[in-house]
Amino acid sequence: MIAKTHKRFSFLLLLALIILGVLSSACNLTVPPSATATWTTEPPLPTLPLIVETPQPTPTVTVAPGSAYESYRDEFLGIAFSYPQTWGEIDARLEVCYSSGYKYIYAFDRDEILTGGRGLDCSEPRGGEYTDYPIAAYKTTPVCELLKGDICLEEQATEEFVRFFMVFPSAETLCAPSAWANDRIYGVITVDRPNHPVIQGMIWLVPLLSDERQAELWDSVICPDDETHNASYTQAVTELVDKIKAGNADAEIQEVVDNLRYMANSVRTGAIFPSAYPHVYPDNWWQSVP
Repeated sequence: MIAKTHKRFSFLLLLALIILGVLSSACNLTVPPSATATWTTEPPLPTLPLIVETPQPTPTVTVAPGSAYESYRDEFLGIAFSYPQTWGEIDARLEVCYSSGYKYIYAFDRDEILTGGRGLDCSEPRGGEYTDYPIAAYKTTPVCELLKGDICLEEQATEEFVRFFMVFPSAETLCAPSAWANDRIYGVITVDRPNHPVIQGMIWLVPLLSDERQAELWDSVICPDDETHNASYTQAVTELVDKIKAGNADAEIQEVVDNLRYMANSVRTGAIFPSAYPHVYPDNWWQSVP
């Protein structure tokens, strides 16, 4: 009887020790983190240093009558500026270029406004785009020439690395088949950020004319180009340029010009903050959105 009791006690003790051992091992297990959806960010982002640049004094700029502006501060790019409220909100996106590097995009409510910037190492297997600034053909070709501005007005803004252009293509350019043929009269602002570790510049392209005014002007172009046939277009563009130079274009166009000039002169460079990386999207990220 005593032997049986002893055996039962030994068995229960052994069972208790085994259970304690299992529980102890379970407590020491490293539990893997729960799976979360993450974007691929290749190549790895460089460390964003704190770069501080001395901003220039605010200039005196003539504001278009009745215009209202939004102030925007981009701590990732290290710039601040004012832009017309009619453009809507800015959706800033940092995207991975297809082969290497990064591209930066501003999306406005008005989708005819083209804005973007590239890192010098951005590489993608495609033709050039207007927003490939300051890479690709922009490296070797002036903005006016690249955008086929046969007539081009250029102004230096207050800050050294900011410029404002107005680009007017000729009838010959409109009739010439080219991947870079410009089909709009654009106001263009460029901002160079040569010391930025990821994105070295940004460009804005804004139509100076409404779609209706642009179509009316383009309807006078006859291709293939003929100087006699397209004399009316050439004269209309020349008169428009002269009026813009004199500051007395019609109200609709003059307001766009004044707004862009104001915006260009409002740009201020400042600190680049180490924690200011925006959300990074892979190239063609929108194709994976359900």
